[in-house]
Amino acid sequence: MKKKIIIFGSGDPFNIGGIQRSYQFLTEDLIHKNYEITIVFNKFKYQNIEKKKINYKLSKFVKIIFFDYSSENLFLDTINLLEKNDFNRSIIIQSSQFALSFVLACKVMKIPTILSLRGEPKFISINLWPSNFMLMLTCLLADYTHILSKNFINQMKLIGIKKEKIRCISSPIELNTNKNFTKLFCNKKIKILYTGRVSFEKRLEILINGLKFLKRSNTNISFELSIIGDGPEVKKLKELSKKLRINKMISFTFKKNSELVYEEYFKHDVFVLPSKFEGCPMAIREAMTCGMIVVGFNDCLALKEFLKDNDNGFICKYDKAHSGKNLAKLILRIFKMNKHKLDRIRLKAKESIKKYSPEIIGNKWNNMIEKSSYTNLKIEEIKLFKNKYGIKLPDFVNEIILNNEFKDLIKFQINISNKFFDIKDIKKINSFILSSIKLKNERRKLINEKNIKNWHQDNISLFKHFLNL
Repeated sequence: MKKKIIIFGSGDPFNIGGIQRSYQFLTEDLIHKNYEITIVFNKFKYQNIEKKKINYKLSKFVKIIFFDYSSENLFLDTINLLEKNDFNRSIIIQSSQFALSFVLACKVMKIPTILSLRGEPKFISINLWPSNFMLMLTCLLADYTHILSKNFINQMKLIGIKKEKIRCISSPIELNTNKNFTKLFCNKKIKILYTGRVSFEKRLEILINGLKFLKRSNTNISFELSIIGDGPEVKKLKELSKKLRINKMISFTFKKNSELVYEEYFKHDVFVLPSKFEGCPMAIREAMTCGMIVVGFNDCLALKEFLKDNDNGFICKYDKAHSGKNLAKLILRIFKMNKHKLDRIRLKAKESIKKYSPEIIGNKWNNMIEKSSYTNLKIEEIKLFKNKYGIKLPDFVNEIILNNEFKDLIKFQINISNKFFDIKDIKKINSFILSSIKLKNERRKLINEKNIKNWHQDNISLFKHFLNL
């Protein structure tokens, strides 16, 4: 008998990126292990969405449903979907505040739930949630919280999640089985590549400024930069490259499927990932398995999981004023290095990435899913709220999760058919989740402008709105 699993996805289902390819690997493995899979995606503002084609491989056996995540009925829509299907497990691949609706709905229906955070917790907290209070609540309600790197465990502890509820599994990549490497730096040309989302957290202005310094290096080397991807920063970066008069050295393109992206690794020499915040970056690991020289920055916590300087790649020093110059110097140093040493680094990179094969990662996921079970929160866990924030849970949350018949357990007691709680309380959940976007932006602005170090400690005023619902 097949086991039924529901996955609540995030990101644009019609784009190509790390998270979309993760769906591909995860669902393929789960189907192989006899799971029947349903994925829920956000429909965004697409018209005739059911007729659109997804540009990466998803099995025909995967059922896809589109929800409007911005709807005030998201919680009820999720409950209705769960009521009509006999799901054995749920995976919520969602790093933003929408996860709270999905977690609550799954707990209402007593479905074992894994919350998968797809980035560095610090970045997720600052940029995607209105308060750590909400993020902490959501993680506690899930049976397990999945993160992509063991280097993130301390950040999860700062948020208020104990190690026992955390599971660390990296994302898989497609391994290159070709034993031969392509030749580097043909015709004294350095071809530099970045693939991925073109957004502010990727810090691609460092890469463009680095190209500016390379152009000024007075060498007989030519340079070429390819930025492959889409996102809100494309226009801004094009304007910057034009301002620096290097626009003819840069190509901005978008590939319609992951196979076309993969081909680019064999056409370039150096892959650069300028980001500070990543989860378990897929593109740089794909570049490593394909024999590229890779460069990351020393302030990216995720890279410490697998990238070692002068061993299987290179690490550039981040400096707010001089990162572009530092990158240019490093690329020139790599160009001048002994080619045999570079080949040893490339070989070491390829070997070090084998642990991220879909088979190895798939078995870890299956083990986590099989061991997940519906669990109740302990009173001690809820006391964390009072100790950390000096407050009690909002009344409407208490109504949902408290059961006074048990002294040592907090148990979900919602029964839709018996109208355990008033419909207005359901609307309170969703209205806050939707209206909290403004609160989220205010919090991010406050943290960034004042350079607040204790990002995990909320200012009580930032979620007064939550308490006053």
